[in-house]
Amino acid sequence: MDILSFLGDLPSYFGPEIAALMGLITLDILMGIGKALRTKSFRWSEIANFYQSMVIPYLLGWLGFAALAHVAMPSVLGSEFGVIAETTTVTGAWLAVVGALFNSIKENAKVIYSGKFPWQD
Repeated sequence: MDILSFLGDLPSYFGPEIAALMGLITLDILMGIGKALRTKSFRWSEIANFYQSMVIPYLLGWLGFAALAHVAMPSVLGSEFGVIAETTTVTGAWLAVVGALFNSIKENAKVIYSGKFPWQD
């Protein structure tokens, strides 16, 4: 399978993963805006910087891993082991992106909700 057909079939391969990433990115953007409003440092240009520094690199990196694994793994390792290696590589890369997004959401939430709950310092 070549790269162009892979990209055309991308939604059928990774529909739930892409939907989850888009949801987490949206939540992270909203939490970042909330943090900026809370600290009185909101600037529209920072949203563009966020896309440039986090969203686009993470998505391109994950799609790059997915495309490479999908094209290279079965041809190098054979159909049986290639599918296992492909799934592991793509899932690992996806989990790295999700982990980074969760960390960003958590850090934004700390600022937004600081001192609002009795169990917080």
